[in-house]
Amino acid sequence: MSRDHSDDRYDGRDRRDDGDDRPRRRLRDQDRDDWDDDRDRPVRRRFVRDPAGLTAFVQVMLGLSILTHLLSAGSDWLEIELLSRQEITEAEAEANDLRQGVVGLVVFGVYLVTAVAVLKWVYRANRNARGFGADDLSASPGWAVGYFFVPILNLFRPYQAMREVWQASRNPADWRGQPGSPRLGLWWALWVVSNLAGQVQFRLALRAKTQDELAAQARLSLGVGLLDIALCLSLMAVVAGLYRLQVAWVRGDDIPDPHDPIR
Repeated sequence: MSRDHSDDRYDGRDRRDDGDDRPRRRLRDQDRDDWDDDRDRPVRRRFVRDPAGLTAFVQVMLGLSILTHLLSAGSDWLEIELLSRQEITEAEAEANDLRQGVVGLVVFGVYLVTAVAVLKWVYRANRNARGFGADDLSASPGWAVGYFFVPILNLFRPYQAMREVWQASRNPADWRGQPGSPRLGLWWALWVVSNLAGQVQFRLALRAKTQDELAAQARLSLGVGLLDIALCLSLMAVVAGLYRLQVAWVRGDDIPDPHDPIR
């Protein structure tokens, strides 16, 4: 008599289903820990890439930028003092030009490194906000950086992109309903004014020929340098504030108030 093996196959499936599924349960538990349900869609409490090291580097470079702008302001002041004299020797003029040239190279070198670091930080902040679960941000990580280089759009789109990242870092599932921060507006106002003033100062420097014109250009350069110091300080506040928001979100801590002082 032939034997029916259908029961054995059925029992085999039951035995596989009754096996130890603790690893699967652990994965499901971990998944629930990493994701929260808010408004029926998941938000993730993990960084796409941890920004701690980059944030620290950006803050260091901004601090160095402040020091170089102070150095430049001191050099500009010496030039103003020199140009206020009735007579200037050729040796004094050459020494002034050499000092200004060296200081300018130092400022420009630190500026380049700082700019690259800040743009990389902007890219990562946007990417992390999207990784938290924020949808429909108007700027991708690439465009959050790219808008800085597009004429006209660079007057407002980078600010809008950063504001959205700030809001999304407070609550990715309902980012449109979140407040921004006054420090964002202050940073952007200083950025626009500093860049416009820098362009005026650059054009004036190209045309300056007489002693009076050179003195006027040096005074404007001093003012732009002081503006850049304020800009660096405001950007340090933005970087610190947004980093605090994203860390608080990942840890599940209370979200800092946008008006809280930087700690």
